[in-house]
Amino acid sequence: MGFGLLALFGCKTPELNREAMVPEAVQATSAEMPTYREIVSRYNDRLVGLDLVSCRTDVEAVWRDERGKVRRESGDGRLIVRRPLDTAVTVEAFGQMVMWAGSNDRGYWFFTDLHRGGEVVHGRFGGAGAASLPMPVSPELIPVLLGWMPLPEDISGADEPAEAYQGYALIEPAGLRLRMLLDVETAAPVRVDLLDAAGVSAVVCRLEGRQDIERPMRDDLILEGGILVEPNVTRDGSMGKLIPAAELPDAPLVMPTKVTIYPVHDESRLTLELKRVRLEDTKVKGRLFDLDTLITSLKPDRVIDLDAR
Repeated sequence: MGFGLLALFGCKTPELNREAMVPEAVQATSAEMPTYREIVSRYNDRLVGLDLVSCRTDVEAVWRDERGKVRRESGDGRLIVRRPLDTAVTVEAFGQMVMWAGSNDRGYWFFTDLHRGGEVVHGRFGGAGAASLPMPVSPELIPVLLGWMPLPEDISGADEPAEAYQGYALIEPAGLRLRMLLDVETAAPVRVDLLDAAGVSAVVCRLEGRQDIERPMRDDLILEGGILVEPNVTRDGSMGKLIPAAELPDAPLVMPTKVTIYPVHDESRLTLELKRVRLEDTKVKGRLFDLDTLITSLKPDRVIDLDAR
């Protein structure tokens, strides 16, 4: 199961060098590597109770606008993910909302300069405008990069040992254009790459630090017989994994403390310091993921439909 280490670690970016994006080696040998099926099964089991995550953050966002100017915003913010496709990333400065990026099951949006009028660019999935979105990565991909979405366990070669790189398990789930380095002990990702059609890294996410979050167990997810059903988290509408109650993870959920996301071929970047992480936050409402409601609330001066260009 060779996945091309040069393709994974041979990328360059103007602000982040290759070495900065490779995790520090840990003590493990290829003989100690679990199989792909074992490590991915443990990776997926981590996701029980992770349907809704709300974090306070320190945010820095760098991107190039439509006039070619490099823009930078930083401040306090929020990261909210409601699987599978509802996301919100915000930046506030001096008590004012400055930036808001997000998505739902229909499309994505990016509000900027909200403290001085501002604008929003938006598009729909499958539309013509996705390549024009001035962000390091489209918002609906953030849960994938953070390791918060399930992976297929049954692929060709799944019962062979995972490839080892500096003590981590290196995997490439079939059909997802995704390459990951997983911590062998916790099955948590330390680096996630989105791949282009040639299998080369296009977007890199580096996950650093560790914080252990207690996971809530919602009563409405427990069925008769003590079986917990993961909610629908797949685009094709298939049911999630059935997990016997006796096998539910009782360990805290391992979260990073810092996340850095950048495309390989330009200078844009999104850096999030995750603080005060909450699971199943009852204050999170559906209006946070509704574009029309956000336009009414945030009142940008310009509304730009990327698909209409």
